[in-house]
Amino acid sequence: MSIKHFFDNEIVPTIKRVDGVAGTMTAGGRDQEMQVVFDTNKLASYGLTISQVINILQSENVDVAAGIQNIDRRAYRIRTVHKYASIKDIENTILISNREKKE
Repeated sequence: MSIKHFFDNEIVPTIKRVDGVAGTMTAGGRDQEMQVVFDTNKLASYGLTISQVINILQSENVDVAAGIQNIDRRAYRIRTVHKYASIKDIENTILISNREKKE
């Protein structure tokens, strides 16, 4: 795990929970990047285009605020996190299911 990843996912959320902290800004570090190589023949056999695969991967790689839950005088920020952390996460993404396949 990189220092940037640890800071963004462990330190920043802790700081944001402190009363009186309105927000944080971070700078520096490098974002992790993964490259996907497409087999266009295989995509075509499933009736998929590169653009469709890119859209699917982008829509699956999300970190969304889901609101605030108040419990016993404390406010908890809730978010859904499904960011790709490994190549295996990308490999396991469902691009098309049998139900979606058009015959």
